[in-house]
Amino acid sequence: MDTSSRSRRSDGRTPGGDSRGPATLVVGATGVLMPAVATLLESGRDVVGVARSGDLLATVGQDLPTAAGQWVPLAHDAADRSFPRALRTLLDARRLRLGAAIVYAPASSPDVMLELTSSWDIPVVEVLTSATGAPRDGQDWSLSDLAPVGAKRRRLVLGWQVTATGSAWHSPEQISRAALNALWRPGDHLLGVLAPWSKRPP
Repeated sequence: MDTSSRSRRSDGRTPGGDSRGPATLVVGATGVLMPAVATLLESGRDVVGVARSGDLLATVGQDLPTAAGQWVPLAHDAADRSFPRALRTLLDARRLRLGAAIVYAPASSPDVMLELTSSWDIPVVEVLTSATGAPRDGQDWSLSDLAPVGAKRRRLVLGWQVTATGSAWHSPEQISRAALNALWRPGDHLLGVLAPWSKRPP
C-alpha cells in the first residue's frame, strides 16, 4: 500500500502541508461503532479511534486501505482519567483538531465524559445501553427521565427492535447509523423500543 497517499499521511497533514479538516473521535471503535468508523473514513473524515486493544485497532485500519480519511488509532482505556491527557498529546503530535465525538458509554466513564464535553466545544454523542432505560418503581422509562446536560451533548439510548419472531438487538450497522445521525440532531434519542421490559432480548 502506498503510505504516502493523501489518505494515509501519518503526520496528520495533507501532502503539501495543508491542514486537514476536523477529526471525529470514536471511543469503542472496534465494537458496535466500527461501521461508523468506516462511514466516516470513506466520506473523507479523519477518525481518532479509541479502544483498549492496539491489535484490534490495527485491524480496523487494515480493513480500510482505500479510505479517503485518515485513521488515527489510540490504544488507551477511555474510562481512565488519564485518557483526555493522552488524547490531547495525540492530537498535538498529529496536528489534528476535533470536530465531533461518538462515545460508547461502557467504554468510558462519567468523569471522562464530563472532561470531554467541557474541554472541547464540539457535538458529542454518548451511546448508552438499554440498561439506562430499565423501569423505575414499576414505571416504564422515557427519554425525559434523563438528567439535563449541555446543548452540545446528545445521548443515544439503545433499545431493541420488534421482529416477526419476537424482539432482537440492533446490528452494529443500525447502531452506527443512529449514532452518526445523532451527531447533527440536538437532543436525546432512542433507537428502537424499551417497553415492555419483559420483551427485552436475552
